[in-house]
Amino acid sequence: MSGVTAKKYFKTSFISGLSKVLTAFTAIAILWFIQEMLGKDGLGIFMMALALIMILSMAIASTFQSLVLYYGSRKRDYDQNDNGEHEDSAVKSVEGICLVYGIILGSIVSVILYLLGPLLSEQTGKPELSQWLPQLSFILPLHIGNLILTSHARAQQNVLAMVIFQEILPNCVRLLCLAGLWIAATPTSIISWAYVVSWGLPFIAMYIINPVRPDFNIRKLNIWDISYGLKSMLNQLVNKSNRNVAIVLVGVLSSASVTADLVLSIRFGQFLLIPKQALAQLQVPRLGGFIHRKETEKMAMEFHGARAVGLTLTLAGAGVYALIAPYVLMIFGEEYQSAMVILMLLSGASIIRAGFGIIGGLLSISGYAGWTLTSNILTLVTLAVGILVFVPILDGIGAAFALILSAFFSMAFMSIIVY
Repeated sequence: MSGVTAKKYFKTSFISGLSKVLTAFTAIAILWFIQEMLGKDGLGIFMMALALIMILSMAIASTFQSLVLYYGSRKRDYDQNDNGEHEDSAVKSVEGICLVYGIILGSIVSVILYLLGPLLSEQTGKPELSQWLPQLSFILPLHIGNLILTSHARAQQNVLAMVIFQEILPNCVRLLCLAGLWIAATPTSIISWAYVVSWGLPFIAMYIINPVRPDFNIRKLNIWDISYGLKSMLNQLVNKSNRNVAIVLVGVLSSASVTADLVLSIRFGQFLLIPKQALAQLQVPRLGGFIHRKETEKMAMEFHGARAVGLTLTLAGAGVYALIAPYVLMIFGEEYQSAMVILMLLSGASIIRAGFGIIGGLLSISGYAGWTLTSNILTLVTLAVGILVFVPILDGIGAAFALILSAFFSMAFMSIIVY
């Protein structure tokens, strides 16, 4: 890897990594405030309800996000507006349709969850779900609307706006709201509204900055558009919902205390994924360029070089965790020492992922979209089966084993396809 390339990697990875580190620290702080107000069992139930909301919200949003990104990045049609300026009517029209129907669909699912809260609470044996699910269901239309608007910013290559309104601002608002509630010693029943506000304010602000004309004419979307959106939704469900699926399943199969241990371990485990994720920001498009130019040797050299760097940093982070994890967990209370073993096992899962490099990105950028989806589906199935088998026997440790198994299966399967 040349000096110029190394500098590019350092600059891109540093900015991306810094953003992810701040996000991870904010997520830990948010968990601390919830733990202080609800206790360990309360944290477990609350995060189980939130995980279910996030699975549904991100699945619905991805259906429309994919269309906004597709048309927004291509800018197909240009018409002249009344002021003589050129405006991309096709992009605006598609974004307006996606925003309207994304919010409508999110609102419908929100009402269904609101009504089914007591029933789901009874079926899972978690009475507190009847409180949190109806309240958190208000997040759905706001979160979906925010994701669609920030996808438009991403399509316009306005990455800064996307990061601010999709990651930084929601987390900061959420943290400030929870800190205020904790200081004021308000009733714990209103904690969920900190999440509602944290998605509502960025959505409103983003809409004011970049207003979108609502468009109810869904006939402008053809069969290909709908098919493309649904495929994206399926890919989202099986690719980016693993952690939330694990939290929901563990919440159903085990105790609220075990669920809290898993949630905290997953959040701390996010730090170990940062090196790989930061490197991927630049590495994926560079690998795509090598593939296009058929520079196989350069591609392999850069892939394995970045993989070695990511693995080294992840191993170093896991070593640090082995030394300080007991003390860090004490910040949340002595009852969280039971999360120590889960955290170290999840560190193993992160090491496995780092060891294989960005094999998923390489598979996608090579044009194997079908194999990518197949791999994601099989990985989710492996995770679900592993949790169903191991959690009744080993509780949180069983969930960690299931996550390790799914990580290894996913990486190994994609490596076989690529090589």
